Amino acid sequence: MIKFLAGVAALPAVALVLYETGAAFVRIFSVFRQGFPFLGGMAAYTVLHYLVYRPQKLYVLTHELTHAAAAWSSGFNVRRMRIGKDSGSVVLDGSNAFVALAPYCLPLFAAMFAICYAVAGLFYDLTPWTVYFMPGLGFLLAFHLVNTVEVLCAAGQSDLDAAGGTVFSTAVIVLSNCVVLLAAFKFLFPETVAVRAGAQHVAQGTVEFWSRALNAAAEFLGRIYAGAGGR
Repeated sequence: MIKFLAGVAALPAVALVLYETGAAFVRIFSVFRQGFPFLGGMAAYTVLHYLVYRPQKLYVLTHELTHAAAAWSSGFNVRRMRIGKDSGSVVLDGSNAFVALAPYCLPLFAAMFAICYAVAGLFYDLTPWTVYFMPGLGFLLAFHLVNTVEVLCAAGQSDLDAAGGTVFSTAVIVLSNCVVLLAAFKFLFPETVAVRAGAQHVAQGTVEFWSRALNAAAEFLGRIYAGAGGR
């Protein structure tokens, strides 16, 4: 119940973060020459997925590896892992909401790619390689997003129930993926994305929404109470 209420309370923030992410997409697309490599990488994977080949087994591997990595980082032991063509499983000696939702929130391959690039940049000038990094990151982020949406649209996702229910889990997943995308945009296009202003907009909008909602509820209940007293 607490997680359900937390999920409901987060819904205005989810809507506002979605808006900020969409607005960032529009700003990046408006500077087409600057954003084309990244957006082209995302488009390339989407076309590959729906028109050429769906790397289902690779996604299953990524999904279960992320479960395992989240479990290990939470102090749980990974007992066994199975990777099939269309499904997989991982046996742990414990779990929590982070472990259950990690594959839906964290783009493992994209994160590894970005970390390797950032570390290499500490030792080498990677400016000439930016033209390859940007579409590569876009490709891997699209791999995560497209497959995540497909998995979530399928029936019977026990991970969401294990994490605290559909409402809570969906709110966490949407917020996490939007934050990942905004972080990627900020890293690639620092002058295009204003993270601080966006965060302030989300925070202020969420507080304003619930302030108005609570005031309206209090006014409605007050009218009911007054009417009952009048009778």
